[in-house]
Amino acid sequence: MTAVNAALGTFIVVLVGICFGIFLQMNLPKRYLRKETGETVKLAAGVIATLAALTLGLLIASAKTSYDTRVSQVRKMVAGLILSDRLLTLYGPETQDARIKLRAMVKPVADHIWEESEARGPRRFEAASESEDYVSAIYMLQPQGEVQRRLRERVVQATVELANARLELFSQLNTLLPTPLLVVLAFWFAVLFAAYSMYAEINAVSIIALTVCAASVAGAMFLLFQMNNPFSGLMGIPRIDFVALLPPL
Repeated sequence: MTAVNAALGTFIVVLVGICFGIFLQMNLPKRYLRKETGETVKLAAGVIATLAALTLGLLIASAKTSYDTRVSQVRKMVAGLILSDRLLTLYGPETQDARIKLRAMVKPVADHIWEESEARGPRRFEAASESEDYVSAIYMLQPQGEVQRRLRERVVQATVELANARLELFSQLNTLLPTPLLVVLAFWFAVLFAAYSMYAEINAVSIIALTVCAASVAGAMFLLFQMNNPFSGLMGIPRIDFVALLPPL
């Protein structure tokens, strides 16, 4: 389910609730629409409103945390690439081949990250062959002194950190929201707006106000789905040209 489909579906469900409330107001006997009954219905609607607001708020807060975490992981990868290249430069001219393979590795890894985010359903992790070539080039280095030995160890550590960031991104891709929870949430909002429209004065202003509120709820669902899949859509993390961030060879 995409963010647009979720938002549109929520909007339609809430509009159905509004229309159902208007239908009840026009067809129920007047004794069911008295003030005392209305207060009871509004009290029940208040409980549902609290449950819906808390649930939606917690979901959005969780999605925002996940979104920020993935942005942080991408930045960590960028920093790790720049650090690795700098350490290789300090190691000496014999790392030229490793630096070339580092740049060759960057594009396939970035392609995997952004392509995996668009995949539907489970996907098997695939390591880029270029990354394996880069790791082999690092382990083929033969330190000639204490400084080079320490630099090589630090490069290996930076490479492991890059791999961990990559695996964390993969493990968090396509984290699906529980469908039953979303269905119940949409049902709560439909019932809530049905209760509001059932006792509202039906005129153009009230209809517009209820429609705007329905659109706001749909917008919240849109944001929820967008932040849950941060590598695509309007709020998607832009594709980064990692190679352009590295100094020339």
